[in-house]
Amino acid sequence: MHLYGYDPRSASLDEWLNPEKSMARRGLDLATAEDLRIFAESMLADERDHPYPSASELAVDGSPLLESPEFWPAHLCSTTDRDADVPSAFGLSWDEVRETGLPPLRRLDQWPVFTIPLHDGAVMVIIHRTHHPRALYHGKWVQEEAEHQIDFWLAPATGEGMLLGSVQAGPTGPGLRWPELKGIAQAAAPDRREIARRLLLLAPILGDKEMPDQAVTWFAQALSILGGLDRNSWVVCNAAEGIAFGNELFRYATWRQEDGIWVCDGIDSSRNPDPRIGLLAPDLRRAGEILRPLGEEL
Repeated sequence: MHLYGYDPRSASLDEWLNPEKSMARRGLDLATAEDLRIFAESMLADERDHPYPSASELAVDGSPLLESPEFWPAHLCSTTDRDADVPSAFGLSWDEVRETGLPPLRRLDQWPVFTIPLHDGAVMVIIHRTHHPRALYHGKWVQEEAEHQIDFWLAPATGEGMLLGSVQAGPTGPGLRWPELKGIAQAAAPDRREIARRLLLLAPILGDKEMPDQAVTWFAQALSILGGLDRNSWVVCNAAEGIAFGNELFRYATWRQEDGIWVCDGIDSSRNPDPRIGLLAPDLRRAGEILRPLGEEL
């Protein structure tokens, strides 16, 4: 399956292997850059000795899962608390989601992948991946317990892609503000189901302290379309509010305009303008320009 340049590693090993590049691009001191080089060389040696299957070998088309009601609560469970009770918005219990919704997303041998086309040929790629991370202990690499995460990869029409956000033990985000998510969803009009799917697929990396109440209305409509329940029912409205305002990972992030693009002050956001935290300046600008809603004025 085509992954649009997706790289599951959090940073480019090519950069780590070049201390001068790390210092110039990330503002690191020489000692830190050298430590990164040594770490990268050790990682590459371990990968040669104990190779993983590649992302392209593990990736499978996840689109058939989109028609399963159990998929949506499973996809959203990492960024909504139990009070939101998203399963109830689909007529399900948490036990049903654990038994039938989570297993297809947490297989070690298959990574479900979903794609959303953006304007100008760009693509958003959502990857559910489960893997055994390796950690360096006392100079030796050891395999840890399996971990599941969701990566959100932004692939421009040309040039390299970038990790926009990730939901895992150490999350990266937010990657989207509400006007951007709304714009991506609206681009699917008049297909109401596709609008709903886009909203819920990308909701985990939404984070905006200034989230408008309108977001709850949109999420309620999406839940109703995909789950079949009345959008005005309490269970649907409660779940929609939880999706919009209940993401404890990213809900307090603030956004501002800087040099013609929107940037985020979240300390874990890829769109933080500090190069030690977020994307490098050229990628930060590309992301901002790709994700800017059509017609939005700066």
